[in-house]
Amino acid sequence: MSSTHFADRPDLADRYADETRALLTTRLRVCCLLGVTLVPVFLALDWIVYPQRLVAFVTIRVAIVAGNVVALLALWTRAGARHVLPLTFFVFVQTGLGIVAMTALGGGGASPYYAGVNLVMLAAAVLVAWELPVSIACCTTLVVAYVLACALWAGTADARVFTGNLFFLCSTAIITVVSHGVGAGARRREFLQRVALEDAGRHREHFLANVTHELRTPLAAILGFCEMLSDYSTDTTTMQLAWLGRIRENALTLYRLIVQLLDFSKIEAGALDVAYEHVHLQAIVAKVAEDMRAIAGPHGTPVTVEIVEGDSPALIGDGARVEEILTNLASNALKFSAGRPITLRVTTGAIDDEPVWNRIVPDPALDATSRTYVRVAVIDRGAGIRAEDLRRLFVAFRQLDGSSTRRHGGTGLGLAISARLAAAMHAHIAVRSRVGEGSTFALVAPLAEPATTTASDSTAARNPANAETPAASDADQPALAVLVAER
Repeated sequence: MSSTHFADRPDLADRYADETRALLTTRLRVCCLLGVTLVPVFLALDWIVYPQRLVAFVTIRVAIVAGNVVALLALWTRAGARHVLPLTFFVFVQTGLGIVAMTALGGGGASPYYAGVNLVMLAAAVLVAWELPVSIACCTTLVVAYVLACALWAGTADARVFTGNLFFLCSTAIITVVSHGVGAGARRREFLQRVALEDAGRHREHFLANVTHELRTPLAAILGFCEMLSDYSTDTTTMQLAWLGRIRENALTLYRLIVQLLDFSKIEAGALDVAYEHVHLQAIVAKVAEDMRAIAGPHGTPVTVEIVEGDSPALIGDGARVEEILTNLASNALKFSAGRPITLRVTTGAIDDEPVWNRIVPDPALDATSRTYVRVAVIDRGAGIRAEDLRRLFVAFRQLDGSSTRRHGGTGLGLAISARLAAAMHAHIAVRSRVGEGSTFALVAPLAEPATTTASDSTAARNPANAETPAASDADQPALAVLVAER
């Protein structure tokens, strides 16, 4: 079946056959359960219409039910699962032949039980995923069996009634065959479209991986030469140093955009790995604050850190991803603060403590109010966000103000990536904002139990991809930290 339609792709033929077998298995279970349930119910009709044939009809119905039970049990065996198509054919043919036998016993061509054969074929059209040849074989078998039973066994006392019954049977058979042909074609098209989407996704991942690798190489050279010119040139003027600083700043911005696109593609493909370990926040928060100070410059936006508790609280998650989330939130605050101070504040408490959050993504579970959370909030004193705009946050490639793309740059991916990374660590991104007063974005994660070792402090601030980090001199470590956070 599958080899005919996918002759040039044997791998697809095998996969399509496996999927078809799985679908047939599910549908056959439903058919067997319906048969076991409905076939005995029709004994009431036998008792009303043919009371003199009740014993024979009971025997036939018991045989039909037994056939369905055998097929249902066979599905649990390895051989039955492998040969589910013959089992499906057997169930419908034996059910239809049983009804044909009752039709012959009930008067042949004049019996109303021919409608039962119609029901069997319609059930096949609706419930099972057959290819055209199987459907033709089943319908032909049942129609021919009806004709032979009436003509050779019970006779056709009224030719007009027999002809009418046969006409309806043939019409039902045609409808069933056409239904299976159309359904099989639709399944193959859907399968090929799904395979094409998967191939496109793999090609995209491969392309993005190659492109980001190729872009990182010249970016590393740009950043490296900027560092060398800044550190080792003796005749560099103040204006030239400022130019080098702008080159380096824009190279870092480009690097962050590249890594954001790569992370987003990995998240969409479900290929992003997240570690789960005991992560202390003090070192990460201090590092992010230093990165933001380096970006703002000596005369730029003030960035302060507040840890309310005496000991640094910890969470269970991926230290590098926590750093990436906080860097995204702090970078947004830096862009929209208009030079006003920014605060990174670490606290613990309930997820619904006052002041309440305007929005939490993803939505907290029902038992969230009974748990203790650690909250790393990034507080700015910028223009704030309107209440009607809060629902548009965390949507990929969308920014609240189209003009902000020109003023501040960015792809609109930072919050979307942060929310998905937080969800992967069973954490949340919370936001509250008031127009004219500023905004607070926070990573909210369940508080971890005290660790038995402090080694995770260094793990939390680890660099997961030193080999791919653009070169930078020891004289400017905060800049290197920004690159690491964007991995």
